[in-house]
Formats: sequence, C-alpha cells, structure tokens
Amino acid sequence: MSDGFFEIAKIIFPLFQIFVIFCLCLCVFLVAHKFYHSNRIPVSCVEAKIIKKRQFLDLQLNKYTGYYVIFEICDGKKLEFPVTRAQYNRLFENAAGELKFKSRKFIKFIKFD
Repeated sequence: MSDGFFEIAKIIFPLFQIFVIFCLCLCVFLVAHKFYHSNRIPVSCVEAKIIKKRQFLDLQLNKYTGYYVIFEICDGKKLEFPVTRAQYNRLFENAAGELKFKSRKFIKFIKFD
C-alpha cells in the first residue's frame, strides 16, 4: 500500500514543482509588463481646482489611513487621487493651480498666486 503512495508522489511532486515555477515566472512577467507600460505614460499638466478632500477612517485602528483629493479640470471632468498625509495637509479646497499627474498617480499641485 505504501509503495503505491510513493509511486504517485514521484509523479505529483515534480508536477507541483513545475506549477510553482510557472506561477512565479508568470508573476515576474506581469510585474515587469505593468512597470514597462506605466513608465511609458507621459506626465499630464492641466489647470485644475480642488473641489473636495476626503479621508478614509479605518474603524478597527480608529485612525485615518487613506487621504484623497478630488480635482476638477478645465473641461469639467473630475479626477480623484490618493495622496499622502503631508500632501493632504498642504492642499486646500477651492485652490486653483496646475495639476501634474501620471495616469492615476498624483505628482504635484502648484497653486496659482
């Protein structure tokens, strides 16, 4: 009876190793592909106005864990970006300026004087 188990294990174990190696290679490929395409996207610069700021409260930790700013660009489209706490504290609602972003990533907001 135990000889049958070892015969099956000799077949299954190498197949499992191949599966794990395949999954790791696939993950590396997908990360490299995303990195390559995200670096090809140009930085966009548009005039914008901060229309709203919001915080995400984690009820288990009882503290703010996410900070978001919503901009309205000149064509009326609204864009929301996650920002750091420091960036969140430097930005004020109704401020107008130049928004720099890359895809869905906030880069900088330069307020008009």
